[in-house]
Amino acid sequence: MKKLWILFTALALLAVALPAVAEVTTGAVFYWYGITDLADGANSDASLLKARIKVAGDLDEFNKISTELRWNNGGNTWDPAAVKIKTFKLDTDITGALGLDLPLTVKATAGVWESDFTGWWYATRAGYTFVGGFNQDEQAKGAGQLDIGIGPANLHYYQNFNFDTTMVGADVAFGPAGVWVAYKANPMTFADGEVNVEAKYEGTFGDLGLSVYPGVGLNLASGNFSWDAGVKAAYKMITAAVSANGNSHHAAFDKLEAELGLAAGDAAFWVAGYMSFWSGDAFQGLDLMGSYKLGASTLYLGYVIVPDTSAGGIPIDGWEWDTGTGGLYLGLKASF
Repeated sequence: MKKLWILFTALALLAVALPAVAEVTTGAVFYWYGITDLADGANSDASLLKARIKVAGDLDEFNKISTELRWNNGGNTWDPAAVKIKTFKLDTDITGALGLDLPLTVKATAGVWESDFTGWWYATRAGYTFVGGFNQDEQAKGAGQLDIGIGPANLHYYQNFNFDTTMVGADVAFGPAGVWVAYKANPMTFADGEVNVEAKYEGTFGDLGLSVYPGVGLNLASGNFSWDAGVKAAYKMITAAVSANGNSHHAAFDKLEAELGLAAGDAAFWVAGYMSFWSGDAFQGLDLMGSYKLGASTLYLGYVIVPDTSAGGIPIDGWEWDTGTGGLYLGLKASF
């Protein structure tokens, strides 16, 4: 435990030690779940704690550095060995730093991060149905990305330093609508990659906000086809969203998620239901959550219902973590 807090303290000091001109943002996320097992007198190892510590700062007008530590406890002890560096990257505005007056922008990213290559937009907070895989890549040896902006369009090139994943793509946006086209492959077998096309529409009509997000993917090597689609509507304090997907590998219609949220001042309540139609039991889980904003922090309290027949974990609070066992949980988020 001592070593863990030394690590967290060092990270906090890093934020303080950044140059005075830097704008520093930090954040923390803590989740404790499996509480119901403790209340029932079951094995206390069922109670797990997860934590994330984030620090980001503008080194200057053209460079930004960010890092994120994640700690996933597998029991009831603080284990420093369980701390992982999830993000450590440098973002650089190349054209700005060189003072080039060009009709385009060139930006670079280097380090380790969740690639988020495409601009995939989720109708629901959790993104339970996403199957494209473009925003997931092994970066044990780091990665680099180059982004070139020309008017409303952007060109993208990504390469991990394992040299087993290359991604190229382009996106364009006009007002409330946008389209992404991307290709992902092993550079040694580049012709056997995956093609993904994603689109979005986000419009407002008075007090009504409407969002639509379709996407399709094709694996050229296997011939497997996949699709995702989502719709979200928000009216004053109420938000409702539905997303679904299917593929030629499991089922033409595979997963379904529906959410309903209500915001009232600093308090918010929502319920999310999950289904998977290729598994033995369509019902996969139900998440009931409430939150309350306390200044710079937000407190979460929720309960998850997961049947014994669940085919896998369901996401909680936008994939902060997932669970296949269910039960009561507490969460705390802070940004400062």
